[in-house]
Amino acid sequence: MMPDPAKKEIWFIIMDDENSSDAQRAKNLAGKWQQLKPVFIFWRLGGPSLRDIWLSIREEKPAVIYCFNYDHFILLLALCCRLRWRNIRFVVDVGDLAYRLKRVFAGAPADTLLIGIYERFILRLSHLVVVRGRWHVDYLKRKGIRNILLIPDGVDLSEVQETDPSDLKEKLFGPNSFVVGLVGYISWPNKFGVVWYGWDLLEAARLLKDMPIKFAMAGFGPGEAEFSRKIEEYGLKEKVIFLGRMPREKTSEWVSLFDIALNTQPNDDAFWVRTTGKLPLYLAANRYILTSDVGEAHYVLPKEMLVPYRGLVDADYPPRLAQKILELHNDRQRLLLRDGGRRLAEKYFSYEKLSQTLEEGIMTSIL
Repeated sequence: MMPDPAKKEIWFIIMDDENSSDAQRAKNLAGKWQQLKPVFIFWRLGGPSLRDIWLSIREEKPAVIYCFNYDHFILLLALCCRLRWRNIRFVVDVGDLAYRLKRVFAGAPADTLLIGIYERFILRLSHLVVVRGRWHVDYLKRKGIRNILLIPDGVDLSEVQETDPSDLKEKLFGPNSFVVGLVGYISWPNKFGVVWYGWDLLEAARLLKDMPIKFAMAGFGPGEAEFSRKIEEYGLKEKVIFLGRMPREKTSEWVSLFDIALNTQPNDDAFWVRTTGKLPLYLAANRYILTSDVGEAHYVLPKEMLVPYRGLVDADYPPRLAQKILELHNDRQRLLLRDGGRRLAEKYFSYEKLSQTLEEGIMTSIL
């Protein structure tokens, strides 16, 4: 019997360190491969230079270069895979409409226009485009992009599950507490003019100020100080708890604190393409989710969990959200709908399945 050929190498080029979200996604997606060999290369302070990475690719000639997002170096790699390194296939993994998202948050400065140029050319030069949401697949097809593979944001089900957080919940929020929570990156300042993520939680908390409902934010980012200032301004110090950045080893315990988990996305193309990392996380922990009817949530969640949202900043959304929260607080039996969450996570977002889907997609479509 002839020996099996050596596994083909897939080089993940990650323009960040080992703890970044792109790095975690790459490692999870390659975790169950049987036929391909992943190699992870990180461009960071103290690591290999872009020149070193370039020379290594030219010397070693991996079967596939797998990159995230858009910049000048990624564009150069994509060009070379088409024009010089004809035996190397190029894959780009994107979770956003980068140009549109940048414009939404920051307007149209020069660097936004540059991102638009990178995005346009990298998508067309790629042998395979990996996206996170089914709406994104349809969007790119309308733009003439054909070789697309849907691999949504995922979750490691061995790491995240529902736990009993009773002791911690009582310590943080008091006995018999009902908690509405959110995990997210906190952006401020931005073009929205509100703390994003977190404004929905703050506004709902203000509307429900006199109700026995607590709110929790697990997050980090440049908007932390503004989020805390808003808590003070609204007089919510006893009602809203800012937990700070969630330690990875505490994910299950912290998310299980939430009786209701929030996942608000604006109703805009830039957000319809998204899964968001929160959605699989909440489902894996069997949380009841209240989310705007946007993005991958629209396709996978029960309609009872979806809340209408209009435009970028919907001033009428917090009252609708607050009403939903109040109804669930008053009728706890309805929260049992959350018990199907983990089954949805297993069906759509398990990294074990997504890893196999990606390997098969690469093998059959570009190798």
